[in-house]
Amino acid sequence: LFPYSRDPHRSAGLPCRTGESVISVDGDGTVRRCHFVKAELGNLYDGSYRRALGPRACPLAVCDCHIGYVHLESLPLYDVFAGGVLERIPAGHPPGAGTPPDGLVVPGPSRRALPLLEP
Repeated sequence: LFPYSRDPHRSAGLPCRTGESVISVDGDGTVRRCHFVKAELGNLYDGSYRRALGPRACPLAVCDCHIGYVHLESLPLYDVFAGGVLERIPAGHPPGAGTPPDGLVVPGPSRRALPLLEP
């Protein structure tokens, strides 16, 4: 898994899940597509961000942080980390098995991602 984290990923113009099924929220409720993209989509508390959700390409030249590049559709990381994308829990890691070999801590249920849109 180290090769995915070793080098920045070229991301300009590539499809990214941020702003469609993934968002970043500031403490005041400001919603952005990504922690590293400053453009605002709206506000969480008044729901104004919802109309801005949709597929889009990454506007950044490179993405060098796991919380960003894990959402690039060109990388297979949703399959690699099917046990927890942001937590970096590899697929097939047994729940409750404790700390994976790489030293990451398995979060409890309260740290699981919630869907952005209602089914």
